Amino acid sequence: MNRKLLIAVLGIVLLCAGGFLLWKSLFSESPETQIRRTFQELSATVGKNGKEGLIVAMEKARDAAKFFDETCTLKLDRVPHGVGIMSRQDITANTLTLRNYFQTMKITFYDMEILVEKDRPEAQTTFTAVFEGTPSSGRSVKETKEMDAGLVNKDGRWLLKSLAFRDVIRK
Repeated sequence: MNRKLLIAVLGIVLLCAGGFLLWKSLFSESPETQIRRTFQELSATVGKNGKEGLIVAMEKARDAAKFFDETCTLKLDRVPHGVGIMSRQDITANTLTLRNYFQTMKITFYDMEILVEKDRPEAQTTFTAVFEGTPSSGRSVKETKEMDAGLVNKDGRWLLKSLAFRDVIRK
């Protein structure tokens, strides 16, 4: 009786392990898909649709900083405090300042090219970023920039570790 029970338990364990491996191979997201989703979530988190209280603005800024590694190298020319190595706290403060300056804002990412080396927790991506915003005073802003980003995979999440405007040669 014990032998039959042992064989049945082993069979169930093997069946479950096989099912898990099959599910993982068929339904798991590729790193490229995960990175695209990271940028979509960042866009949704940063967006602002009107007036918001200080607590909501602080929470949104803190949530946006969670998409960045503990330290991130930024090279965003013409952006106040947008150059150098920044901590998540620095990114939170800069995001809060930006949110306070604009009544509405939206960042959209297009034309994303992603390079992920197999068996490495790092990735490089290039994309077009479009920032649209309505300042508290003044007329609407729409900026389009070509950008490069370096990402690192930590604890199953892709985090930004570098972000820079790309130099585009114009004729």
